[in-house]
Amino acid sequence: MEEFRYLKNYKPSRFKAEGCIYKQKFADHAVFFVNNLKHTTGKWCGQDFLLINWQERIIRDIFGIVHRGDECRQFRRAYIEVPIKNGKSTFAAAIALLLTLTDLEYGGEIYLCTGNAILADNMFSMIETILNQLKIFNRYITVDSELRKFTFRPLRAFLQVIDSKQPMCYGINAHSVIFDGLSNMNRQFYESMTAGTTLAREQPLILTLTSAGNDSDGICCDLRQYSRDVLSGAIANPTFYSSIFAADSDDDWTDEVIWRKANPSLGIIVPIERMRREFAEAQQNPRYETWFKKNLLGMAFA
Repeated sequence: MEEFRYLKNYKPSRFKAEGCIYKQKFADHAVFFVNNLKHTTGKWCGQDFLLINWQERIIRDIFGIVHRGDECRQFRRAYIEVPIKNGKSTFAAAIALLLTLTDLEYGGEIYLCTGNAILADNMFSMIETILNQLKIFNRYITVDSELRKFTFRPLRAFLQVIDSKQPMCYGINAHSVIFDGLSNMNRQFYESMTAGTTLAREQPLILTLTSAGNDSDGICCDLRQYSRDVLSGAIANPTFYSSIFAADSDDDWTDEVIWRKANPSLGIIVPIERMRREFAEAQQNPRYETWFKKNLLGMAFA
């Protein structure tokens, strides 16, 4: 286990707005809940989730930074970009469950959006397995496999896994919409799921967790550019949270330091030896080099 496995010396986001505070008990609650979920596949199956430092920082920023008066969350929209195989989908599922079971939103509607039916079925299966391990909550949950829907009866709140190829869902009253892999979704679907969402609830959250996309005219590219502008200070939006893990266009893609810059879970979820094997193949195959740069270093839009 590498030294960066756990977050140390957390400091609230530099984008914490005037009039907002960091409420540690809110952040601790969110971190405690997620850390006690169980992984469902591979060598991690049955083990505690245990947030990696980049994940914990995001959880503490989004769930711990609130307005001083009403203690509602500052950030209403968030864009998180990280290359494939860094634990993005499991992280998305954990946040969806956190919002459904512990956010105390009566009648809350949480939608977890995926790129196609296969991904939606896999996500539904993963969440169902996680819930089966949560004995304290599982007895209060009704499962509808046909709709890929979990209803938490004490709050009449539900979590539904949505396939982006399904008919559009205009007019929903979402407490949260989470996009797992926006690079595989189109603009119309994104807009249908988010239209009016931030108006109807007290502290809604539209969260995008994605890897870099290919379509320069797509919604993922647009949202990424907006996110980069927020990070650079070109745009000031205190309700928008941004975190991008990617190599820059002028970075040396052969340097392992750059691999770590782009892959915050490297050495934890993905062994460095496996990354080296992928790199060796990329050096010998120009087409695979393009794949390596895009999918493992996030250089698509750099």
